[in-house]
Amino acid sequence: MKRNYKFMLLTFGVSVLIWLQINLLREQDTLINIPVQIINMPENLYLYPEVSIKMPVRVRGRGINILIFYFSDNYITCKAVNAVLGENSIETVSSDLTLPNIQNLSFFLLPTENNITFLTDRIQQKVVPIHFEFHSEKDRQTLIEDNFIFEDYFVTISGPSQLIQEINHVPSEKIGSEITKSTNHVVKINPTNAHIITVPQVIELQKVSDILITKTIIMIPIIYNKNKYSIFPDIVTVKVEGNQNIINGVTNTDILARIKDINYQDNDTTTLLFDVPLGVKVIDYTPNEVRVNIVISN
Repeated sequence: MKRNYKFMLLTFGVSVLIWLQINLLREQDTLINIPVQIINMPENLYLYPEVSIKMPVRVRGRGINILIFYFSDNYITCKAVNAVLGENSIETVSSDLTLPNIQNLSFFLLPTENNITFLTDRIQQKVVPIHFEFHSEKDRQTLIEDNFIFEDYFVTISGPSQLIQEINHVPSEKIGSEITKSTNHVVKINPTNAHIITVPQVIELQKVSDILITKTIIMIPIIYNKNKYSIFPDIVTVKVEGNQNIINGVTNTDILARIKDINYQDNDTTTLLFDVPLGVKVIDYTPNEVRVNIVISN
């Protein structure tokens, strides 16, 4: 009995293999629903809400090729160059449709009264703040105590206007205190919807000591050889830039302004040179030139 049972299983298995071989190698004609991909939309429009569109197509070819095609990522392309805002409809016999081009397979559209319909939305941009997220409250406290700043970071988001109007901020990836050990304090922006694009997609965290600020310092006396020249004006106003913790302590006594050490003719004009503390940069000064006159000795 056991021997007959094993023989029956073997026979059944061989029969299935023979049947599969015959059907996979012979010509077949079958109906497959193929996904439709909308392409060439106007730049200011977005396919939204996104829906799955499929079309019934008759496929002819060897069974093995049809089977491979069925499990492959293939689609019909539908050009939508004339798409408008809102509802759109394209006839299934339209020249805007392109069927897959697969060797050894033939494709035939079936006559149908159903058009390809889809909705579009206008692409909109918006500037929103970043909401930083942390692995834990302890991580947040550690980073704040390490002088990291988590305010006044913004990104530009773009996407379907229906979505953009609902978004007031975008979250970051979760941040841990281990970021302090990295040389680049880079954090990824993590939009909650795949239809939203952010620019930039990553930002670099700043510390209090990394913030550049400017400061205007007035009444800085200009150094020159008073035995040889007189100048007008003899004071200058300077705008400096640097890290916040440095610039806040700079006064007019920390900056030396002087004329160039050259031989001047009477009534010449000249720009100024500056000696400033380390970490301080002069980005502008007024006046930009001073007039130099020669002192006539008695």
